[in-house]
Amino acid sequence: MKWSELKTRVCKPFGGSHLSDAEDFLEDAERDLGIFAKCYKRTFVTLLDEFSNNFALPSDFIEMDSRPDYAGDLLERYTEVGHASNKTSSTTFDTGHPQYYRIEGRKMVVVPKPTSAKLLRFEYVAVPTKHTSSTAYKALRYKSLSGEGYQIGDVVEGRVAGNLGTATASGKVLRDDSNGDGTGTLILSNITTLGSYTGFRNGDTLVTIDPEEDAYAAASPYGHGYTFDQLIQNWDNIGLGGKATIVGTEYALSGTSNSIPYGKTVGESPVIPEPFHYLMIEFAQARIYDMLGQSADADRHYNRYYQNRIGLAGITANQDFGGPTTVIDAL
Repeated sequence: MKWSELKTRVCKPFGGSHLSDAEDFLEDAERDLGIFAKCYKRTFVTLLDEFSNNFALPSDFIEMDSRPDYAGDLLERYTEVGHASNKTSSTTFDTGHPQYYRIEGRKMVVVPKPTSAKLLRFEYVAVPTKHTSSTAYKALRYKSLSGEGYQIGDVVEGRVAGNLGTATASGKVLRDDSNGDGTGTLILSNITTLGSYTGFRNGDTLVTIDPEEDAYAAASPYGHGYTFDQLIQNWDNIGLGGKATIVGTEYALSGTSNSIPYGKTVGESPVIPEPFHYLMIEFAQARIYDMLGQSADADRHYNRYYQNRIGLAGITANQDFGGPTTVIDAL
């Protein structure tokens, strides 16, 4: 259901008034359902290697929805036992094939520290984010992720293969639809072509632009005087963010064929699953009644909404189960 359709339904009891308020309250409702009913989930993939035992969690991360998968092995939650530690000295971490993970603030740490470069993947409950509806957003596919995972808000550049000092285009990451195997699709805004180039090019390198790069590109004695090729060579050692190979070029997410529209416009609809969109209406109407001082009507809608939210949380928690289930005792 589109935001415009939801707003119309919300405002029917109010004679079509409060459309602007309805939009704000619907956005609050989607965020509320995402946080408490855990109905919006994402996949994150990043490269871990011998240079780091931790990485930043996605900015929309709420909680884990699956155990992390490191090179085909599922990691356990790290538990400190007795006097054991994940460090062998004050400056050195224990190394080996990661077996455990733990969340420290806004980052994930694996134990022990890896000794080679492998992909780590996990599913997580995410906070829904509303974007302004626009057909200007474009999608860009990538493969062979060889850096950290792309994050919401990252600025990425296409760099010419064989001549990494030359940029072809840049854009801002709205979303990373990862496939979990080092491939995926970025949804980009603010795409800008550079020089004589007309867009991102197949086979070029897609990198995140990080302010930290300046510290290494600055001339000696203040920096290392790295060229961009040297930055790429030391990318994982420094920990500079996403790096992958571009597949194809950027493309529109919607269009028309013989006047028949196809595809979807980013920001046109809520990102939580469509069957749950109607639940947002009760919340938005409750907020409007509350704003108007009609507490009895507000409470009635709030109660219905919270009961539905509890039911939705149960659906989300058990959505991978179905059909008759038999419990067998093993003697």
